[in-house]
Amino acid sequence: KVSRSGEKIWEQYYGGYHTDQGFCARALENGYIGLGYTSSQEGPTRGNCYLVRTDPDGNRLWENTYGTEYLDFGFSVLPAGSEGFWLLGAAGGFFNPARADFMNPDSDLLLIKTDPNGNELFRKYYGGILHDWGKDMVETDDGGLYILGSTQSKGAGSFDMYLLKTDKEGDKIWEKTFGESDFEYGTAISLDPAGNLFLLGTQQVPDLSRGPDIYIVKAAPDGEVLWEQTIGGPGSDYGFDVVSLADSGCVLVGGLQNIQTGNSDIYVVRLDKNGRIMGLDVPPDILNTLAIKFFPNPADEIASLEWEGLPPEGGYIVSVYSLDGKLLQRQEYGNEVKVDLNLGELPAGTWLYQVIYKGGRLSGKFMTR
Repeated sequence: KVSRSGEKIWEQYYGGYHTDQGFCARALENGYIGLGYTSSQEGPTRGNCYLVRTDPDGNRLWENTYGTEYLDFGFSVLPAGSEGFWLLGAAGGFFNPARADFMNPDSDLLLIKTDPNGNELFRKYYGGILHDWGKDMVETDDGGLYILGSTQSKGAGSFDMYLLKTDKEGDKIWEKTFGESDFEYGTAISLDPAGNLFLLGTQQVPDLSRGPDIYIVKAAPDGEVLWEQTIGGPGSDYGFDVVSLADSGCVLVGGLQNIQTGNSDIYVVRLDKNGRIMGLDVPPDILNTLAIKFFPNPADEIASLEWEGLPPEGGYIVSVYSLDGKLLQRQEYGNEVKVDLNLGELPAGTWLYQVIYKGGRLSGKFMTR
């Protein structure tokens, strides 16, 4: 525990003689609750979810493990009022974003409800015949949950970001996937004051000459997409956490890779409620501070692409792809701040746009009607 100025107040260790990892901690009225993974427990298992309850000074009050005979991770814990705790993770071993227990043919998203003393009340599994896991969750107004994770069993292909809503008993009400033919992983979720959802993760786009990018979606309470954005440079960039703000925007934190050195830096960016970058401070060789607007969305026969500020030096290329990565349009431009795209040949549907310029790329998804 540290003070507001970053000075250490106390530190504690939890676990046993083998590998133990912590992934989530929450402050309670009279202490803390933490969730992670342990391979120090006894019994016929390769590793279990690990829950520990402490007093205000971090002294352990009790601990418990949960899981299967395979490798199980606990990624997120939420207090459930006076009823106990919700635990979210993966049964059958996937982590960061894919450390696999190959003795298990598939992993499932695992949700566990405990009483206030950590005794398991019930558990739920979600997913399909392939690999699925949960990373983060928030509580709904009626005591249910929004759960964010990743799925290989559903969606457009490879892995997709996976969102599901449950009732207060953990029963699934609906589910949604977000992504294209390449992979998307869901990492963090946050609610804005209006009840809309910020969903953060990582996306690999059709241009495989580049690494993955930070991927953020803003969705309505029913899971319908309001907007989505990819952020990153030519290296491998990942989204780690997102926090909503009072103005219905958000702050996200991730990692950006410098392709010249191969090293990655911590990256923090603030977005307004419409997904526009409000400010960023990173070295120019990692990420260009450029942003674009694509409108209207949905579009009819013509859509406009406009730079927020001066366009990049050296011109840029605008491409349109189908969701399976097929190139449909490609046009080179010079220093035009705003250009119009002729979409008249596209039927009603969902498409990808990509803007490539010297030192970077911006992309997104749009709809035609």
